[in-house]
Amino acid sequence: MIRIQQDNAPVHSAAADQAIIAKAKEMGLTIRPYYQPANSPDTNIQDLAFFASLQADIRKVQKKTMGDLIKAVEECYEEYPATKLNRAFLSLQACLNEIMLCGGGNGYKIPHLGKDRLEQMDQLPVSLQVDPAAQYWVAQLSDSSSDAENNENLI
Repeated sequence: MIRIQQDNAPVHSAAADQAIIAKAKEMGLTIRPYYQPANSPDTNIQDLAFFASLQADIRKVQKKTMGDLIKAVEECYEEYPATKLNRAFLSLQACLNEIMLCGGGNGYKIPHLGKDRLEQMDQLPVSLQVDPAAQYWVAQLSDSSSDAENNENLI
C-alpha cells in the first residue's frame, strides 16, 4: 500500500485523487491519500524539514538559467543524505508525540532531541517510541468517542 499525505490544497481534489487511485489500481497498486489537518505544518514532513533543507542545499549551487535550477534541484534531491531524512522523520515523530500529549492541539513547542549529540555518539535512533502518556490519552479519547457513538445510536 502506498500512503500519500496531502495538505488539503484545492488542487488536491477528490476527483483528481480518484483518477490517480483508479489508474494505480489498474497497475496492481493500492494508494490511500491522507489529509494533513488544517494549519498544521508540523505534521507534514515536507513542511517540517525536507523542503527547507533541500532548498538550503539548492541555494549553494550556482544557477543562471531555469535549466540550471532544474538540474540543481534534481542533483540535490538525488544526493540528499539518508541521515538528514532520518533526522527529519525523528522531528516529525517527536511533534506527533507532542500533539497527542496536548490533546490534539497545537499548544506545544517543537521538541529538541539533541540529534547532533546522539549522531556523534552513533546512537541516533531510526524511530521514536510513542510516549506512554500519549498512548493513554489517545486510548481514552477513542473510548469516549466510541461511547458517544454508542449512546448516539441508542437515542
